[in-house]
Amino acid sequence: MAAIIAAAIEEFEGGKGTGRHDEPTFVYEVEGEDMPVILKNVLSRLAPNYKPIYSRTAGFTQWANTCVHCSSLQGAFYMHMEPDGPFFGRAEHFEGETVDAYPEDLAVEGASFTA
Repeated sequence: MAAIIAAAIEEFEGGKGTGRHDEPTFVYEVEGEDMPVILKNVLSRLAPNYKPIYSRTAGFTQWANTCVHCSSLQGAFYMHMEPDGPFFGRAEHFEGETVDAYPEDLAVEGASFTA
């Protein structure tokens, strides 16, 4: 399983800034076409089961974890909002394995995050 953790990010919805978050935070529900190419390349190499997949709940194709056995979507609600989910809680308390990548000047519109 994989998750994106970012710091110093600005949230945009509909092309309009809605807030800035300087602390590390989980970023999820990034629409398929909105993922920056440099990040797509890193993710395809390091997390092949984190890929664009259609979500009936969200109603669009988003980058998400998929099952290693059947490729089914592993939903963001379970992963980030359920107390037993692997990415529940604040990003700075995440105790799993991390890989640092520092692509500069990334802009991802419409992504969700936990603050």
